[in-house]
Amino acid sequence: MRATPQPRDDDTHACPVWCRRDHRPGDHPDDLLHQSAPAQVAVVLGEPRFGPDERPRAETVVLRLAQRRGSAEIWLEASSEEGRSLHLLVSAESARRLAGAMVDLLSAL
Repeated sequence: MRATPQPRDDDTHACPVWCRRDHRPGDHPDDLLHQSAPAQVAVVLGEPRFGPDERPRAETVVLRLAQRRGSAEIWLEASSEEGRSLHLLVSAESARRLAGAMVDLLSAL
């Protein structure tokens, strides 16, 4: 996990190097969320557990890092580009464990 650099007296809106949002003096505290550039991944979603007619559908998932100003915790958000059919928000540490488990499972294919 990487902490947000502490602001200097002349830089009250210091961002982590991965932050792509513009922060300005006087911003509302809710607007001081650090966010990475998005990564978009094409996926196919379905419900194969619930019957033979799984009806797969193509969708774009948007991934990005997020961190509240003043917090050491970094989050990974994965959500549908449109709608709310997929939304996952986990800590960076949890995302690493999840990614590792996915790689392990898929290596058996």
